[in-house]
Amino acid sequence: MKRLSYSDRLLLALFLVIALAIAGYSSYFVFDRAYTLAVKYVEVGHDYVSDEVWYVNVARRYLKELFRVEMDYMPYSSKISEGWLNPEHPPLGKYMIALSMLACGDKPICWRIPSIIEASLIPVILFLSYARRAPIALLAGSAAAAAAASDYILHRIGSVAMLDIHIAFFTSLAIFFVNRGKLLPALVMAGLALSVKYSGAALVGAIAFYYLLNKSISSRLRARIFAASILMPISVFLIVYSPLIYFKGVTWFIEEGVIKALAWHSTSRPPGGPPTSSPLEWIINGNPFFFSASKLIVAAELNTIIHALAILSIIIVLPAYIANPNTKAFSSLLYVMTMAMYYTIYFMGNKTLYSFYAVQLTPAAAGAIAELILMAKNHAKTSQGRHDRQGE
Repeated sequence: MKRLSYSDRLLLALFLVIALAIAGYSSYFVFDRAYTLAVKYVEVGHDYVSDEVWYVNVARRYLKELFRVEMDYMPYSSKISEGWLNPEHPPLGKYMIALSMLACGDKPICWRIPSIIEASLIPVILFLSYARRAPIALLAGSAAAAAAASDYILHRIGSVAMLDIHIAFFTSLAIFFVNRGKLLPALVMAGLALSVKYSGAALVGAIAFYYLLNKSISSRLRARIFAASILMPISVFLIVYSPLIYFKGVTWFIEEGVIKALAWHSTSRPPGGPPTSSPLEWIINGNPFFFSASKLIVAAELNTIIHALAILSIIIVLPAYIANPNTKAFSSLLYVMTMAMYYTIYFMGNKTLYSFYAVQLTPAAAGAIAELILMAKNHAKTSQGRHDRQGE
């Protein structure tokens, strides 16, 4: 490999400083927006924001009844039924809320700390997923970090104690591990996403398809990847669920936590609820879900420009990956798989989808833009090599 000259090293160092500054500021920007919003909710008297009322109360019930923790608890909301444990969703997101309550106290700002931290880390994780010791890779990583931070939904859902931000966080980590060639850690992240909400299944499927579509992988290795893609996430899911299985029993887990939960996900909610929208409407902010509509108006809106750029990138990147498996395309495939999953749910009968689900798309959208940048560089290098050979 050609040794870098002094001027090349200086230029690379300059690129690195700029890239790190962009990534660092992107994370700070998300933290500032999410934390400020979380505090404003407290200031205007919103003890519970939107679906926090379900998840926080269930997290409190986990602490009191499942783990027998004695502390100074807030009263239960009257909205939560006696003994209800939110079996529609796996328990990991509620465990994380419970842990923050244990560490900080049972009060609104404490419930929201995990969401704030995770949302703030996503731009840095995406930067590290694509950045390497080359100017174009540093540009790709910076673009991913900035794109994620520019998606409004990231700081808005990062300000409340809801579940979908945890899926976005584990998705970002999965992107990092896939881009580093670490299949098993990526599948662990997919299992953790699945342990938050069943919509984490899109991440499991994307990891499996990404490797199985790679023509350079032998059939024997494909079989191992396929088996790992099933066994690893399910194992993580069962480990995470095990305290609740022990508490409620295997029968409850199968009937309530799996069968009825999956049926609930494919069924529309009763009329008169929050605004609903289809996945494509999320992108253009058609009929968005409102976290708060009194005293403080906050909607689960996306940055349409970022997602339009991501879709354009995907149209270019995915065919290139099919032709050349060395092309980075995991985020592009993940975006498509996630949209496909939500449309499958939609056409199965659940027309009551909410725009805050779309934060699961944010890391994939940011990564797809980075992948287009990397692919453009590789295409230019290939074209230059072909031109040089023709010149000879």
